[in-house]
Amino acid sequence: MAAVIDAASTLPEWLQPAYQSFVQMRAEERLPHALIINCPQGWGETRLASIIATQLLETAVRETAAELAHPDLHWLRIEENSLLYKVAQVREAVGFMQRTAAGGGYKVIVLPQAQRMNEESANTLLKSLEEPPAGGLWLLLCSDLGQLLPTIRSRCQLISIRPGAASDSGEFIQLLLRESGAEDRWSADAGLIAMLRFELGGAPELVAGAISADEEPIWPALQAAIANPESIGDVSQNWQSRALAELLGAWLRYVHSILAAQTPEYLDPIDLSAAARGKWFEFAEELTRSRALATRHVGINGRLLLDRLLGRWVALFDSRG
Repeated sequence: MAAVIDAASTLPEWLQPAYQSFVQMRAEERLPHALIINCPQGWGETRLASIIATQLLETAVRETAAELAHPDLHWLRIEENSLLYKVAQVREAVGFMQRTAAGGGYKVIVLPQAQRMNEESANTLLKSLEEPPAGGLWLLLCSDLGQLLPTIRSRCQLISIRPGAASDSGEFIQLLLRESGAEDRWSADAGLIAMLRFELGGAPELVAGAISADEEPIWPALQAAIANPESIGDVSQNWQSRALAELLGAWLRYVHSILAAQTPEYLDPIDLSAAARGKWFEFAEELTRSRALATRHVGINGRLLLDRLLGRWVALFDSRG
């Protein structure tokens, strides 16, 4: 039997209770056929799923389970240029689960962002959960339980992860960067990292991924548009390669922080008059609607949408007084 990895040494404190729940269920031989790991996106849910998968498969590896080629592991990914899992992907996973494990032990399927299934995909998964084969475990990673079918939720054991507001994710981010060979970037530009941490809600996996990919924060571009409205077209063009829903989510964090008078330290306080606040609230609502639309539909004219939003953004700074 292969040795398993030392999970406790790599998990931050907010993931420990969830991991210990898994350890206890396994020790007591009461692991269910499906687990939902409910966690805000990017707060370590993939790290936890990776450790659970490799331990069940009794595999000691340096790479994460998502990168592991193992005959009894299936890690799903949403296809490029798609917002949702395709039903063919879920059917393939169901077929995988029905086969006999090559190693004679567990079969594990990991479904990140499980809330991003359409009705047909969700119903395909549901049929598998209703008649689960022995020796298999579905790991559903989900940041929004309300988007999962109630019948799916009722057939899964739930493990909830709730990072506290004071959770210091810095060490975990550095660990993730070290594993990706990008640790030197952590101290390269403290201002840039502060912006990314704010814009991504502090989520360590998202922040480490953005730093590793040399992703730029959006605040400098928003400032550039304010300083020079003629640059709006350039800004929206440069943002075409970004995930629209995530970009609008970061933008919305700035608007909410300004309305709440709780802006990050790198922003000068922005005082709003009573008359201006109404316009800012309207803009927040439009950003929220646009983000919801971008989450559900692929065929959005992102350039046109961003041009309009940037125009409204610039106009807000002419009506602060």
